[in-house]
Amino acid sequence: MRETTQRGVAGMALRIASSAQRRVHRFGALGAGSIIRPPYTIVSARRIFIGAGTIIGPNSLLSVVTDHLGAHYTPTLRIGDDCSIGQNFVVGCIDEVTIGDRVLISSNAFIGDTIHGYREIDRAIIDQPLEKRGAVRVEDGAFIGINAIVLPGVTIGRNAVVGAGAVVTHDVPAFSVVAGNPASIIRRYDFEQQRWLVGEHAGSGERAA
Repeated sequence: MRETTQRGVAGMALRIASSAQRRVHRFGALGAGSIIRPPYTIVSARRIFIGAGTIIGPNSLLSVVTDHLGAHYTPTLRIGDDCSIGQNFVVGCIDEVTIGDRVLISSNAFIGDTIHGYREIDRAIIDQPLEKRGAVRVEDGAFIGINAIVLPGVTIGRNAVVGAGAVVTHDVPAFSVVAGNPASIIRRYDFEQQRWLVGEHAGSGERAA
């Protein structure tokens, strides 16, 4: 009984905190029971849509940029239902970043659909415009390991696993495991054989594409 009561009290506190966060920041959407644990930094909350039951850890930065150096963007960050995202999560978005339902992301992960321009050789990078490099999509049920980086234009497939410290530069197929820099496939589930393939049979040595 005591454990059930504590759970109920904790759940009520979470709902109250979630409601307050929704009112303060005016998100595009922040579903029931979802919360970004403080401290955090949010840019353009109205361009951020988060489903229900999603928890994002402290010290996270959701940078959804609508204006930079005179350029205007219409970005969208969408995070689905029941996601668990660790601390120090960083998103850089000027176009489209979509994270599906029941996605698990470890601490210190980065996802971005943009880079700073660098083409003007006599101009500091910080003074150059942001460049769109392709939308990012993380499909339902995927896992992104600690310190992983997901770069622009990448889709991570359903129930895929991105290993710790991986730098993902190409698409990751559903039901596969990638690791390394750049990330490559080290394991893949074969539904015909109903088993995991490893090594050469999984595409080891090839970039995840």
